[in-house]
Amino acid sequence: MHLPLHVLAQSNEKSNEITNEISIESASDSSVYSNFYMSSDDEFRAARRAFDKKDLGTLAVNLQHLQAQQYVLAPYVDYWLMLLELGKADASSMSASQSSAITSSAITSSTMDTKVMNFLEQYKDMPFADRVRGEWLKVLAKRQDWKAFFNELANFHRDDIAISCYAADGRWALTLDESSHLASDNKETKQQKKLNGSLALIPLEQAKSLWMSATEQPGNCSQLFDHMQQAGVLTDADIWARFRLALLAGKVTLAKSIIARLPGLANVANDKLLDRVTENPTLALTKKSISLKTRYGRELNLYALERIAQTNTALALAAYTKIEDGFTIDEQHYFYGRLALQAALRLEPEALTWYKQLTQANEKTHEQSVLDKNQLAWFARSALRQTDWLSVLDAVNLMSADQQQEAVWRYWKARALKEQQQTVEANKLLIDLAKERHYYGWLAQDELGDRLTNPVTNYKVSDKDVEAIGYLPAIVRSE
Repeated sequence: MHLPLHVLAQSNEKSNEITNEISIESASDSSVYSNFYMSSDDEFRAARRAFDKKDLGTLAVNLQHLQAQQYVLAPYVDYWLMLLELGKADASSMSASQSSAITSSAITSSTMDTKVMNFLEQYKDMPFADRVRGEWLKVLAKRQDWKAFFNELANFHRDDIAISCYAADGRWALTLDESSHLASDNKETKQQKKLNGSLALIPLEQAKSLWMSATEQPGNCSQLFDHMQQAGVLTDADIWARFRLALLAGKVTLAKSIIARLPGLANVANDKLLDRVTENPTLALTKKSISLKTRYGRELNLYALERIAQTNTALALAAYTKIEDGFTIDEQHYFYGRLALQAALRLEPEALTWYKQLTQANEKTHEQSVLDKNQLAWFARSALRQTDWLSVLDAVNLMSADQQQEAVWRYWKARALKEQQQTVEANKLLIDLAKERHYYGWLAQDELGDRLTNPVTNYKVSDKDVEAIGYLPAIVRSE
């Protein structure tokens, strides 16, 4: 339904005041208001209170009245109502899956699906449409209606970790189901069976990035991670890697839940050791109360050293040298990478020395760099501070292909190449970068001088263009 522009504008002038008042107004029962005497603004406030109290009946009545009055914010009341109905449908589908009421549940699900699809079509241009689509996808995933789930997933554009986990688990379930059908075919050879088994693991392998996070993931992701671990896709090395990430982010509770996936490590004694290191890392190292003979003990010692290095790299290095022999070569490299980062963050000149030592050690052993994206960025910054152009090149060349394509590193690589008299290679990078409209693009233009000029822009905005923009729904709602 399209309302006249002046009507929408007048209604929207009040919308900000209304929304601000909702949070501070007392949450009295909306049913005490007489719908006959209530203004549209008051009814909208009442609708918000009904939504907060999950009062479906009252909210439906509020919506009906506001739609009849052609209230400009009525779609948001419809949105709130849909969220509550999806929540109810979610609970119904979960309870039905645990009972024998399969037929009635299927009927209810079909009706709800149709209602959601109609809602999404009606409000496809509204900013809340994708939020509703996301909640619906979660309902479909819990019902394991993977066909409908993947049909609608193509239209979903928000970042939602829960839905990403559902999608990975769904792909694995479908691939596994297909493989089981093929396995039932007596004509399938052993080689084909092995190949099908490998194909079934691909969706789980592609979900590795969901695991490697320093934040707590939604509850449904645990099921995906269980499947990954049972299939051998999630290895012990992956678990230790995420354990480190969680500790570095200060997520001790998360770290405990991660390490609990390894046998024998989920116990009160280990949790207390971790708490002790978190509370006083210096004391934990001084007393040497944590053994270096186990992987868990070495990780806690590295964590204690990291905590000390965050405030005093010299003290951390002194403590490390006393127990250095207890670490493996990889763990020693890891420590120096973290030490260099902490020094770089405080602009200490020793940072570059430690970065270079670590790089040289990796070259001698032909090992891959242990430095992550952030560490490499600070390696490059430390080299820039000391105008060590060869080290700038080393740092950028160690970055992943994606990181090297970031404007900042393309620019500084070009500058480093220019300092090494590699002008042709430098200008190739600068010419491409100078065509981009941002800070480093302008720096590249400045570096090139008069060799590159901007194209002349002849386009002029017409009155029709301006008028068309004014009628866009999002612009109308913002007026």
